[in-house]
Formats: sequence, C-alpha cells, structure tokens
Amino acid sequence: MKQKALLFLAVVFLAGTASADEVYYDIEADDEEMVINTTIMMDCENQRCPTLVWSPPQDSEIQTVKDSTGEITDYEYSQGRLEVRPKDDSRKSNETYRLTFNVDREAEEVYGGLYKREFSLPSFDGVKTTGNIRVEGLLSGWTGHGVETSINGENLSFRAEGPVNLRAKFGEGGNREEYYEFFGGDPENSSMAYEIAVGTTGQSLEANSLPVAVLPDELFNETVSRWSSGEYLSGSAKMRQGLDEEFLPVLTHETVHALNSRELSWDSTSSSYFEEGTSRYAEFLIRKKLYRDGSIDKPPRELFGESVRYDPDPEDNYYRTLPSKGSADVLWGYYENNDEFMKNWNPFESSSDYRRFGYAYSELVIKNFVSRENGSVRQLYSSIDVREEVNSPEEKWDIFSKHLDMTPCKYDTRERFEQCLDEINSYNYTVYSAEPEMGEDEGLEIRELKVPEREEEAGNDPGEKLERISEEVEAQSLIQELAEFFWSLFRDFIIFLQTQLG
Repeated sequence: MKQKALLFLAVVFLAGTASADEVYYDIEADDEEMVINTTIMMDCENQRCPTLVWSPPQDSEIQTVKDSTGEITDYEYSQGRLEVRPKDDSRKSNETYRLTFNVDREAEEVYGGLYKREFSLPSFDGVKTTGNIRVEGLLSGWTGHGVETSINGENLSFRAEGPVNLRAKFGEGGNREEYYEFFGGDPENSSMAYEIAVGTTGQSLEANSLPVAVLPDELFNETVSRWSSGEYLSGSAKMRQGLDEEFLPVLTHETVHALNSRELSWDSTSSSYFEEGTSRYAEFLIRKKLYRDGSIDKPPRELFGESVRYDPDPEDNYYRTLPSKGSADVLWGYYENNDEFMKNWNPFESSSDYRRFGYAYSELVIKNFVSRENGSVRQLYSSIDVREEVNSPEEKWDIFSKHLDMTPCKYDTRERFEQCLDEINSYNYTVYSAEPEMGEDEGLEIRELKVPEREEEAGNDPGEKLERISEEVEAQSLIQELAEFFWSLFRDFIIFLQTQLG
C-alpha cells in the first residue's frame, strides 16, 4: 500500500528586470539541526542589480548575507520575507548572493532511530536549481516529478528547474540487511523480497538501503491504518510486527511501491490501480515461490475465482480453504453496469468492499497482461514514457489503456468471461529475480527462478479429511471491518462531544 506525499513549493521573485541564472544549495543536516547555504547567481543585464526577495526556511535564523563585495548587514527581514539590496548599486553584468541559515529544529523520528527531514527549497520559476545535502546516516531520499537525484554515501545531490521539495530518511541504529535497514525488527533472509521486486519490474532503488520501520500493532493502527499490513511513503516503509510467513510477501509489495515512486513520479493523481496492481503481482510471485519451496503454508489465492484448498498439517483430519480475492459475480456486475470507479480508485478513500475489489481488479489487469497478452512487466515500464506531470485521472487511465487492457475479461457472455478468469488463474507465471547493487538498473541481470512443485508431507488420505471452514482471510477481514466500524463510531462520538462542549 502506498500513500501519496504532498508537495509545497516556494517560488521567489526579483524586484526588477534582472533574471536569475542559477540557485545552488549546500546543506548539512543531522537529527538536531540544519545549516543551509544558498548561492543565487543573477544576470543583472548591465543595469543596477535589483532587490532580492527571498523566503528563508521555517524556524531558521539568518547567519550571514553576502554579495560579491562582502557581507550585507542592512537587509530587511519580516514575517518570513527577506529583502536584500546589493551594496554596490552601479551597473554590472551579474551579481552573486550568498545566504546562510541555521535551522534549529529536530528531525521527525519515524520509529526506533529512523528519522525524516523535509527540505522545501525556494527558487525562481524555471531557473536551474542544483545542490548537495549531506545527512549523517543517510539511507534514502525522495522527491517529486522533474527532479534528478543521486546518492553517494551521505550525500544526496539534486538537479531541477524551479523550487525543489526533497525528503531524506536517515538513521544509524537499525539492523542492516543487504538491501534494507530495519528499525524495530531484525528479520532474516529479506534479500529475496528486493530481488524479486527488481526482477519483476526491471527497476532499482536510488538509495543506500530501503529503511523499514516494523511497528507494534497499536502504533501501526494509529499511524497507518487498521486494515493493512504495510505502507510505503516518501522513501521508507512501515510494516506490522508479527507478520510471520506474511512478512516477505508484504515486504515485496512495499518494495515495488518504492520502485514505482521514481518511475511514476509524473503521476499526481490519487488513483492507485497500477501501483497496487504491480505490487500485488510481485507479492503473488514471491508467495508462489515460497509456497512451492515449502517455506510457507498458505498458497496464493485466485482472482475472482474459486477457493483454494490447502493442508498445513497432514497429520490432522482437516484441511483449510482460502477464499478467492474478489467475487466473479461482483466483477460481472461491475461490467454489466458500466461502472468506472476504478479510474479513481484509491484504497485509502474506499470502503472495505470497494477496497478489496479494487486490489483484486488491479492485480487482474497485470495478470491479464502477462498471461493472455504475453506481456512483460519489465517491458511495460520501459514503454510507458510520460514526460509531463499528469493531474487528471481520465488522462492517466488513457495513458495506461494504450498499453494494457484496463477492463480484463469484459465479454458479452458469462461463459467467455469465466473462461478468461480461468485462463488467468491457471497460468503458470514465471518468477524473475535480480541481484543488483543499490541504485543500479542499467544492464540488470534478470534470471528465472526455479519454482518446483510443492512436495506434500505424508499423512492421512486427503480424501478422508473434513473441511475446516476457518477461512482465516475472511475472518481477519471481518475483524478489521468491525474494528473500522467501532472506531468510526467512537470518532464520531468524540467529535459530537467536542461540538457540544466547545
């Protein structure tokens, strides 16, 4: 699951006819403070250089203000607005201002020694804006569309036009694995999650490692949601503690969200069907691999199909069933009614029924592309080349419709509809993997993983067993729905009391 991050960009101006050539930032940050050095290079067009009007960072203290002749002390600063007049008012071709700010503000702690800093860096509209941020214990960075970034050790460099918003995640107290740094947990053998995510998408992270905060249930419910197991947001993931055999599938899911954040930076809509579809598909692949290897007990579930029977304990007299993800009747009704809510679907903005349907539908789009259109998810990423930011859900849907069947299995007859679903569910999907260096996606060596048939342990004759209608997934969903219902009642009651007493 992924949440969209909001960007706030500050455009500044020059009081005159001159123009700025470039803005450069040199920043040092840790968990206690930041020092921001700003260099502004202006083209004065052989005239008197104009007054610079600048927006200093929030909670900042001005250390020095200089132009090419030296320090300036008679600047004006009021209500977050800095005005600087050059000391030399003669005509000149260019001028350079150097501003230094100290921000005495602690970084936000995500969890267990993992920190987040946000850098909202003003600039002039359309002007080249570059810089370098040095952060102690830098793990990853995140930014929006149109910003090129690179990470080298503790340095995050960037290049853009106009104002820039970046976020850095850092910390030195986590448990380091090959591709991840975990805060609040110490899982083993996590590499497969990253390698299958990269092998599936053909993308790699521009990061030292992907930070993952592993939270207790209560804290996860408060900061993320009560119905999910993981979340990716702006450079790091959060996961529930105690996921057991669900841990690697959920980690794979969130890793694909991390990979998508760079490839889909052009998407400014709130709809999530492609992100969730590719993430669910990679989650399905690692679940298939783990189940066939005998590493987990639960097999992958079908999409809009039949329940899946499995036998976690061959020695007892019961087997278990996992319900399908989504109902074929509901999908058929969606098509029959010419519904289109998937164009705007987002799990955070959906009720539980629509949320579960949306997840299954999103995965169906990708599986249909792979199984029935002989498509490659890796090639799909390379073929979708969007240069401009997209804000319209309709435009986004049209973009993906050029590469994918966005209404999979939509046929006139129920027989052909169900045959299509059977083809998708019975297809033998190949599991791909890659072992890249972090940040390397050029020349990735993609390999196919061997996925053997699962060897069942000897036990009682399966034909003699009784079905145990525990259907754990449905039970968990019911519990989550009830929790959401009672939580909403409690929240509304508190709001009512505040309104009456306020």
